[in-house]
Amino acid sequence: MREIPPVTSTDLLSRNQEELRDVQNRRFRHQIALCFRTHPYYQELFRRLKLIPKDFQTLEDVQKLPVTTKKDYLSDPEAFRLTGLPEFLPQERTLWDVHYTTGTTTGIPAPFFNTTHDFFSCLEAFKRLAGIVGMTAQDTVINLYPLPPFPHLSSRFPSGVMAVGASVVSPLMSGLEFNRNLDEVVWMIEQQKGTVLGGIGSYVRRVIMRAEELGADFSQVRLVLVAGEPCPRGTREEMRQRLLRLGASKHHLAIKSSLGFTEMQGSTGECVELGGSHHPAPDQIHFEVLDEQRHLPLPDGMPGLLTITHLDRRGTVLLRFAIGDLTAISHEVCPHCRRQGPRLVTNTVRTFELVKFNGALLNPDALKEAIATVEGIEEYQIVFTRQQRDDLSSPDALLVRVAAQPGEQERVRRELGETVTGATSMHPSIEFVQSLNDIFDPNQTFKSTRVVDLRAKET
Repeated sequence: MREIPPVTSTDLLSRNQEELRDVQNRRFRHQIALCFRTHPYYQELFRRLKLIPKDFQTLEDVQKLPVTTKKDYLSDPEAFRLTGLPEFLPQERTLWDVHYTTGTTTGIPAPFFNTTHDFFSCLEAFKRLAGIVGMTAQDTVINLYPLPPFPHLSSRFPSGVMAVGASVVSPLMSGLEFNRNLDEVVWMIEQQKGTVLGGIGSYVRRVIMRAEELGADFSQVRLVLVAGEPCPRGTREEMRQRLLRLGASKHHLAIKSSLGFTEMQGSTGECVELGGSHHPAPDQIHFEVLDEQRHLPLPDGMPGLLTITHLDRRGTVLLRFAIGDLTAISHEVCPHCRRQGPRLVTNTVRTFELVKFNGALLNPDALKEAIATVEGIEEYQIVFTRQQRDDLSSPDALLVRVAAQPGEQERVRRELGETVTGATSMHPSIEFVQSLNDIFDPNQTFKSTRVVDLRAKET
């Protein structure tokens, strides 16, 4: 049998730092030149700051610009789109698609424009990502991302899989008129002998749980790729044990997480579980971590505000754009796979998810990590409320809603209370629900609401 060729013929991440930075600088200068000529928002910013193209020679010069915020972008998304130049090739000027970002405070999706040039770049980035996470052309990939009500980043996943040369099966679950329930999804995975499962972590977990209830055969599954929310170590281990009971091989099974967002038009990926998340296309997008207040670059390993600068786009272009996440980056050679390029080395925290609790700022991910280590929890939800709900001066209170088997509830109550208090010094109230679906119904929605803050509603 003929040997299957590698996913990519050239791997930028195998080059040394100097070669990689040279590629980045050349693309950065070209992107800046285009922005000076045909980008409404940055043309006005350059004029106001009295900057000229020669002021931007290396990536370090992007620090001459203020951070672009989501508020800046959402106020006029069209102003962040390059207008076609006469010398643009057809693929540079042709609109391929428009994706919409859902992370807006108004709830109104904001458009993000991709030309054919941009789309092909996304496919190249996905091919590199596949090499990082271990997806090959021999795989049958089950696309467990839902069919959204508007074009979204998740709709890029099937195209990326096809670019790798793998087979892709899309159940096309939707909360709208067209939908497939969990049983149908499990049946498709079993019948198609899926080897890779990709989707939002909480939904993929519930698919695996339902498969175990049905006694399905998932013996071909060797790789789970989750995105859209954190996937703590405890959750991964629970999913692993369920998959092993469904026939997966303990020697080949891996559960890997990634960070993806619309403005990246792709995601990072782990070469090994919990080993750091690689940026597959540093020649397309530059990552920078900044001090939250002064917006100065931070050294490797120090958490701060993640910003991106596009280096080779023709549709929507963003420079020093704050995506709203806190993380830390390492530029050291990966000790696991020896790749170059930036790697996210801490859990990424969404700034809008930080919660003020009894006067202190709290990251709910610490609670999620602790809860995920308690066996027997089938679903959970973290609720921030008040000790006296009708009294605005009442101290804050933490409630954890839990689904667990009746015979397990007393043990879960005891262990959960001890674990959460030990990890966070918080003393939760614990409430058991009758059904998993009281917290998260995967036949109605495709991402769990892990954190609810009732205090605003109680005012």
